[in-house]
Amino acid sequence: MIRTALALALAALSLLVQAQEPSAGQAEAVEAAAQLAAQRQALAQQRLQAQERLKAEQADCRSRFVVSPCLRDAEARHRSELAPLRQQEIALDRAERERKTVAQQERSAQKKEAHDASRQAAAEAAPPATEPSKPSKSPESAEQARQRQAQRDAKQAAKKTEAAGREQEAAQRAQSQQERQAQAERHRQQQQAKQTKPALPPLPVPTASP
Repeated sequence: MIRTALALALAALSLLVQAQEPSAGQAEAVEAAAQLAAQRQALAQQRLQAQERLKAEQADCRSRFVVSPCLRDAEARHRSELAPLRQQEIALDRAERERKTVAQQERSAQKKEAHDASRQAAAEAAPPATEPSKPSKSPESAEQARQRQAQRDAKQAAKKTEAAGREQEAAQRAQSQQERQAQAERHRQQQQAKQTKPALPPLPVPTASP
């Protein structure tokens, strides 16, 4: 138990030191973020200067006799000046997204590495698992063995008696069925004999006396 707690404490301390000491990749990510921020600030400054120049040119155009063509030319120059700035801003946005993706992947890898190290330290410090000992069975006495055998014999005898009773009932039902069939056959024969008995001849007709 003490070894496990000590290993976990050492693992936590190692993770804390790793978190406080930035790696080379983290330092590079911080430097890249600073460079992107500086470039973005420079582009914002250039955009602001272009806007100020446009305002100055528009004010100069309004002081002239022909205003519209002058304004159109000033706006065209302003758009052509902003176009490369816009391209640079798009490139900075893409670089910023890639930097964030790489930083997220590095953080995930560091968390996984720290988690694996903590699990490994805990596994090495934990005592080996032992299988629970099975309770030993006490030897069966001779009296218990005789009782178990007597119970099995009694169950078998009861099953035999029940089977014999079922067989006797089946035989009785079969005999009763045969007797009913014989009685029905005798009754049928008697009815048939009555129907086939010859009829008696008619009585003679008495003759009249002279």
